Amino acid sequence: MPNKRNNNGLHDIIGLVLLSLSLLLFAALFSFNKEDLASVKLPPNAQTHNWVGPAGAMIANFCFFTFGAAAFLLPFLIFVTALGFLFSGLEFFRRRWIWSIILVLSSSCILEIHNKIFPHALQSYLNAPSPGGIVGIWLNDGIFRFFGIIGATIILATLYLISLMSLSNCMLQEWIQWIVSLFKRRTDEADLYQEKLEKRKQELEQQARELEEEIRKTGLG
Repeated sequence: MPNKRNNNGLHDIIGLVLLSLSLLLFAALFSFNKEDLASVKLPPNAQTHNWVGPAGAMIANFCFFTFGAAAFLLPFLIFVTALGFLFSGLEFFRRRWIWSIILVLSSSCILEIHNKIFPHALQSYLNAPSPGGIVGIWLNDGIFRFFGIIGATIILATLYLISLMSLSNCMLQEWIQWIVSLFKRRTDEADLYQEKLEKRKQELEQQARELEEEIRKTGLG
């Protein structure tokens, strides 16, 4: 019992630390302004735009340089990992950290492979060497360029989906069933709406005929 309580206490501490880290990283990434950095603008902004101050600007710059736009996934993945330490019902998140890494890496590489579809303004805003960061460049040059754009996209999309399923503790069959049920519900709603419109149309036509009949009778009278 003491060991279990100690473990729970340690998990709570780790969870709170990760939760705080995810919030700080979220604030740093989503308020990033490269002109807060002396390496970009000298002197840098007189008033730091980053919500976590100069330290937040440097941390965000490192994340964007490393992972590109895929860095935006980091605070959310750290957040769900924190939930795994804080709540026993979500403890499976603690064991899925490897899939979080694969998700970020595959995202970086996909962004790099398809970098031409992204405007240069994105790369400039992130102050990154490419939309997928230096990791995306390394993975593409070292591995995925041998599979071509289509082959690499299929492989990376598969890894991406497997990572999402593993992180959400959801089976592919359940995802497909959910999508099918959602589509069926939308279709049923559309059919029901069409039936209501048709019924209303018939009611209006009936009212119009009755009104014409009433007018005809009144005219004859």
